[in-house]
Amino acid sequence: MLHRCLLVGLFLFLLLSSLEIVSYAQSPGETSFILQVPAGTRVVGVFDEFRTIEEEYQLLSAVYLKSGDHDLPLETGEYPFTIFERMEFGPERKEGWPLEEGRLTAERSQTAGEFATVDYTIEQDMEVDGQRIHLTWDYLYVELQDGTPITPVMALEEPYLSQRFYMTGQIVGSDDRLEFASEAYEPFPAYLLDVDLEDGQSVKLYYRWQMPMAGSGPANLVFAEVEIQEGQTVQTDYWRLVYSASHHNWDERFWVLFDQPLGEAYGVAVFRRNVFAEGPQQVYTLDVDLQPLREIGILKMNHMEVDQIPFPSAVPNWRWY
Repeated sequence: MLHRCLLVGLFLFLLLSSLEIVSYAQSPGETSFILQVPAGTRVVGVFDEFRTIEEEYQLLSAVYLKSGDHDLPLETGEYPFTIFERMEFGPERKEGWPLEEGRLTAERSQTAGEFATVDYTIEQDMEVDGQRIHLTWDYLYVELQDGTPITPVMALEEPYLSQRFYMTGQIVGSDDRLEFASEAYEPFPAYLLDVDLEDGQSVKLYYRWQMPMAGSGPANLVFAEVEIQEGQTVQTDYWRLVYSASHHNWDERFWVLFDQPLGEAYGVAVFRRNVFAEGPQQVYTLDVDLQPLREIGILKMNHMEVDQIPFPSAVPNWRWY
């Protein structure tokens, strides 16, 4: 009897010990880096210098990420990993879905002494209306000390989405390249382009823009207020606010598309030129085919930094060049 009790006790001791070991090994920050994705997280296609306003409109897009805690390995290797849930592409918002399981590549490198870095690349092919789009998320990394993440958990939220997030999409068989980031760019300064037009008409464009040290800075039109002869409206929808610019954000162009047409006008276009751009500044309404309809005389165009956007954007953000 005593012998049997000793055996049972030994068995229970070994079982509990193994559970403790498993619990320790699987605790966050010991063998993996935890990427937290809040519910409803999506990133959107943002402008690239030298594209026309028409091209920017055709490349509007959004990628939705799977919410929850995602474990990223700390050892070098390739792993199955699917984090992109679905996407929408183009002004028609055509739906896209993963073609197959995604892939995560981890590369661990020693930096100094007990410190190391693990760099991640996440890739996934999506199919949209018979077209393949290859998504790549780069420059995601975690720093280790003695093999353990210094920051074991990272939430995919601001300011990371505006300042450090870098994800691209390549439309297979095309030269068109997408770049994704946060929609509202909340960490970046807010600017107002206030346009006074003839006959008491006006357009107010609020956008987020980060002045770059070189190249072009991240920018996104997030709020518009339009008052023209045909009527007045406010727009905050990502899919109906379009921004384009050339190098250094010169020659800025804006489209504000209406939810419902105002008379024969389906939107309004505003072109803000600088001293290096050819042609005059312009404002005109857009017809059903988004072609110029009625030009409106400009009395004054003021560009200024403001403290805040006057109304919360419908979109909850860009990257550094």
